[in-house]
Amino acid sequence: MSGQARYRNLWEAYYQDCQGIIFVVDSSERLRLVVAKEELDIMLEHPLIKPDLKVIVIFCTRIITAGPRLVLNILQGMF
Repeated sequence: MSGQARYRNLWEAYYQDCQGIIFVVDSSERLRLVVAKEELDIMLEHPLIKPDLKVIVIFCTRIITAGPRLVLNILQGMF
């Protein structure tokens, strides 16, 4: 499902049956990383997301462009 702002309200339709989350981050766009973290936090705090959700996968795209050190910082900042 797209991460563009105009589609984010559609995410909630899938929360109730959610067994895991795959979250994709474009690691080459540093300014949008803050937005990505905020959206992930909002998603995880939603009442329809089960508190015992154990599977969260974060994919970082464009790692070569961003550099491995930045990607590590992204992942550490997500949680």
